[in-house]
Amino acid sequence: MNQDSSLTVHEGTIKVHGPLTFATVPGLFMESSSIINSASETITIDLQDVSRTDSAGLALLVEWLRTAGSHARFVNIPAQLRRLIDVSGLARAFGLD
Repeated sequence: MNQDSSLTVHEGTIKVHGPLTFATVPGLFMESSSIINSASETITIDLQDVSRTDSAGLALLVEWLRTAGSHARFVNIPAQLRRLIDVSGLARAFGLD
């Protein structure tokens, strides 16, 4: 994984640190898979520390949403990522409309 991005997990919250880009998403996906796949209660995904994103970052969020379903809750979505969500027509899926 790119050393500029990381995840921390604490009491049902995954906190994403650094960029969500083509360079970092594969590592973050691998790191998060077991956590997301085993979600039986709500997982809060805190994006406050995301420094920048691109379409790969949005794709990762969509995958987390698809996998965890109603157990995923996204908070502190940065403006750049929010614009990607809006332009992609995914605001409703993320509960942002």
